[in-house]
Amino acid sequence: MNTREEIKKLWRESFNDSDEFVDMFFSRVYNDDDALLLTRQEGGAPVSAMLLQRYRLKFHDSEPGLAYVCGAATRRSERGKGHMSTLMIHALEEARSRGDAFCALIPAHSWLYPYYSRFGFRSVFLVRDDRYTALHPFNQEEGDYEAVDNPFDETVYEAFTRLEHLEPCRVLHSRRDFLNILDDVRLDGGAVAIIASPERDGRIVAMAWGVERDGMVRVTELLGETEADRIAALRRLRRDFPGLPFTVGVVPRGGGLDNRRRLSPRGMCRVVNVLTVLEAIAQAHPRWRSRIRVTDRLLSENSHFYVAAAGRVTVDDECTDMPDLDIDIETFTSLVFSSPEIGSITGLPSVRPAISLMLD
Repeated sequence: MNTREEIKKLWRESFNDSDEFVDMFFSRVYNDDDALLLTRQEGGAPVSAMLLQRYRLKFHDSEPGLAYVCGAATRRSERGKGHMSTLMIHALEEARSRGDAFCALIPAHSWLYPYYSRFGFRSVFLVRDDRYTALHPFNQEEGDYEAVDNPFDETVYEAFTRLEHLEPCRVLHSRRDFLNILDDVRLDGGAVAIIASPERDGRIVAMAWGVERDGMVRVTELLGETEADRIAALRRLRRDFPGLPFTVGVVPRGGGLDNRRRLSPRGMCRVVNVLTVLEAIAQAHPRWRSRIRVTDRLLSENSHFYVAAAGRVTVDDECTDMPDLDIDIETFTSLVFSSPEIGSITGLPSVRPAISLMLD
């Protein structure tokens, strides 16, 4: 069986992507090592399939592995028989066994959020939509900027990954990912604005990615060293989309305006290795002390009593002390990725995560 071609057929049957995008994806993005299949017989065509792609997540002071579920699909004639549920559980086990700490996905439709919640996923990737009219000039008087016209220049990816690392918690992209993102933006008829600052030795200081949908420009990513830099990137992006309103998805950081504005889900995540996650938190917060009991009905390896102290975490299932938190994996995931204010209340240091540019 040619795994690539079989998954490609299933992809075409399940999604409405253009032939150009599908050809690009399966020639440049697809990897046999990421493929998970469910077949009726050994060597047969898959009835369900997905890709479990490898990413890293900037999380506190570390970068644990994150498995990203992509292209989850079932043949039309086989839907409603529980195949995808079986494959999803296998995906969680596979993510953990290969060393990932998290598993994430972006549901293709809003009605799929409740479905994925059955497997412990929670809507922790949230955005606040800031809207700008078609006449908004994105004025900024301070600073001098110039556009970088060649996104394939070696310095551009270096700047991109540096800007990604300025964010407190986000899914990170490799150089190969970056080139695939550029291809995807081109196929979507979108644009990327890259801004450098002559006052800072010509360093690239901001990037904005945008695509037009139904008369509205959706800014799918906005990175920058300062707010003024980000505004400059939006101003440059405006040249590619004159006369159109903009919507910019902003990751909430907690408190203030975020408590008064409606937040929308951008994607879902699930912890698949509690110990790895707690160790990352403990190393970043060596004065943090806590006793946490976690229950995971799908991944029993996570169901333990954890003790954090002096920058280390141990598993002590014989401990008879009252835990500070006695929670299931769903609640644990939600708390890990809550606002810092919620973290201060629960005693579990937390941070809001971001996900973008996932070729979705």
